[in-house]
Amino acid sequence: MLISLKSITKKFPHSSGEVIAVDNVSLDVDKGESILLIGPSGSGKTTLLNMIAAIETPTSGQYEFNGNSVPYGNIDAMTRFRRENIGYIFQTFNLIRDLTALENVALVQELSGKVDLDAAKDCLRQVGLDGMENRFPFELSGGQQQRIAIARSMAKNPKVLLADEPTGNLDEKTTHEVFQTLVEMCKKNSITIIVVSHDLSLSKYTSKIIEMRSGKTVDKS
Repeated sequence: MLISLKSITKKFPHSSGEVIAVDNVSLDVDKGESILLIGPSGSGKTTLLNMIAAIETPTSGQYEFNGNSVPYGNIDAMTRFRRENIGYIFQTFNLIRDLTALENVALVQELSGKVDLDAAKDCLRQVGLDGMENRFPFELSGGQQQRIAIARSMAKNPKVLLADEPTGNLDEKTTHEVFQTLVEMCKKNSITIIVVSHDLSLSKYTSKIIEMRSGKTVDKS
C-alpha cells in the first residue's frame, strides 16, 4: 500500500460557520494504480488532492505514505516529502515564459538537486515533443504546453503524480491525446497517478474511478 488515508477530514472557517471540504474520507491506493477522481465543483476533489500532496494539512485523520506517517506540522520535512515523492500538474500550465521547453523541465530537476539533461530530453520525447526542446512556451499550442508540464513533473521521477484538471483548458481531441500520454507514461515508469477531472469519458484510461460528493468518496469501479 503506497497511500493510506484514514478518516481524513478538512474543515475551513467561514463567516457562517465551519465548512467541511473533505468529510471523514478513508482511501487506500496501491503502487502503480491510475485513479480518476470525479465529482461536481465544490465536492472536495482539489482539497483531497492537496492533502495527499502535503500542501494542505488535515483537520483530523491519519495519512501514511509507504508505511510512514506524513510529517504534517514540520515545514522542512513536508517540503522534503513533496520534493522526493510528489509530482503535481495544474490546469494552468505554469510554465516559465522565458525558458525553453527543455529549460522548464530541467528547472524541476535543479530544484530537486539532480539535473540530468538527457533524462529531461527523454521526458520531452516521451510526451511527443522530440525536436522541440529549444522552443519557448509561447511558440507552442496549448496541448504542447501541457505536454511540457507533464514532462516537467515526470522529470523528477516522483512516486505519485497528482493532476488537477490537467486537460481543462484543451479541446476534446487534444484532451484525450494528452490524457492517454500522461497515463501511459506513468504506467511505463511505475508511477501512481491520481487525476481530478469532470470528464468521465477519461475513465477508459484509468484503472479506478472514485467519485466525490459533498466531501465524501464513492468508489465507482
